[in-house]
Amino acid sequence: MKFRKTASIIILSLLIVSSVVLSSCSSCVSDKTTTGTKYNIMMIGDITAKEGSTHLSDITWSAVKKYTEGTDMKYKSFAPSEAEAMNRVETDQVQQSVAKRLSYNTQIELAASQKAPDKAIIVLPGEEYVDAYLENVLKDSSYDKKYSGVWFLLTGVSSVHQSADVANIGTRAITLVINENECGQLYGYTAVKLGYKNIGYLGSDSEYSTSFKAGIQEGINKAKTELSITDVTFTDNTDYSSENSARVASLYDSCDIVIPENESFSEILKNNASGKAYATMGIDDSSVFGYDFNTDKLREVIQNNITALSNKGENKDVKFTGCADGIWNYNGKDNSDFTVDDAKAFMKTFED
Repeated sequence: MKFRKTASIIILSLLIVSSVVLSSCSSCVSDKTTTGTKYNIMMIGDITAKEGSTHLSDITWSAVKKYTEGTDMKYKSFAPSEAEAMNRVETDQVQQSVAKRLSYNTQIELAASQKAPDKAIIVLPGEEYVDAYLENVLKDSSYDKKYSGVWFLLTGVSSVHQSADVANIGTRAITLVINENECGQLYGYTAVKLGYKNIGYLGSDSEYSTSFKAGIQEGINKAKTELSITDVTFTDNTDYSSENSARVASLYDSCDIVIPENESFSEILKNNASGKAYATMGIDDSSVFGYDFNTDKLREVIQNNITALSNKGENKDVKFTGCADGIWNYNGKDNSDFTVDDAKAFMKTFED
């Protein structure tokens, strides 16, 4: 970023001091970085830096670091979230206010400017960064010069997102698509196998929600067939504009358990279920059950995709991952009749 010519010496001095303080922060995530270093692999995204976190950005970041072990490859992360900004700011961005993040496309440009001379991979976890790639990087009039020698891995994209269309992602990119329909099937199947007969869904009217919800219904039907039962109902509330506690209450008028669309909806259920049964995205001790990412398996998938980018010159691959790759873990009550082994057995059916 260019400083304005009118910037005062006092402000510049403060920023230099801030750079020294922040770059020496003891809580910073460890990476192989030095001033002026060029990088072989970079990730742009939120780093929550929690030990054992199953957040997609954390898993992706750990996969990047794991990939470089035993090599002389240099790696780096860019652009912490606002919540992390006060105790973790990359020195390249210290000229920005610590309370303000760079735009997504500017972050990508910043990473590309520090690529290794021969080839570099930029990993973009999350659909906001993928959108920035599609709308800014690919449409940049100076793309060939600015991004020469740069390959992209777009991770954590849903199957209904626009980047899942292979024709749109360019020739130097791979999209790792996580199948939300399969994830939905896990929830519907599990709820029925746990004995619930009136199942609800709390979501939105997005394409992702529609696909996830359809998966729940498929899972319900699979369990009904397996158990030879017919008396199971499914009710959804996808009126995202309505007040949350009222939405939850309306579902529990006819449902014994409610399944959420994502982590945000999990929190809504936790705060409004009033002791009634609900599932969760991720781990929540007060929920009946939930699924979260299997860190080791998902990290392996991400590393395999990085390898694919490293080995290929030009490609247009979209790689789907889901139950067959074992990327989800089941979390349920210890005294439940439905166990981790039962969940794994159902996931194995997707391998056929």
